[in-house]
Amino acid sequence: MQEENPMYVKIDMPISLRKEILKTALKSTSLLKDFEKLKEIVQKKKESIAKLRSIIVDVKKTEKEFVKLLPELPEEIEKKKLEVKTKTKSEAKKEAKKEKPKKEKVKKEKTIIEEDPLARELRLIEEKLKALG
Repeated sequence: MQEENPMYVKIDMPISLRKEILKTALKSTSLLKDFEKLKEIVQKKKESIAKLRSIIVDVKKTEKEFVKLLPELPEEIEKKKLEVKTKTKSEAKKEAKKEKPKKEKVKKEKTIIEEDPLARELRLIEEKLKALG
């Protein structure tokens, strides 16, 4: 049998190196905790989505049953319903245009007395530029 002869190496600033190793270990531990929390959250999210989907399926089934239980509409109402569906888009647009009230343009008249001299000169210069262009 051979005996192991330990070999020693001198490390500069061993205390600061130990501190850095401990800090790294603490950071890695906190990251692992966060990762586990994240995995739990993802699992809860998947479960919630599955519950939501089952609820939606139940609601759709209940809605279909409810519609089946409703009494039938009288023929007059069904005819009106069909007439509304058969209207073309252009007719609907024409009716919408007729219903819209026209906006009247109201011009603001400013008196020269209310304007300060600089604003009046600026307005006059703008008017001259518009006349040239």
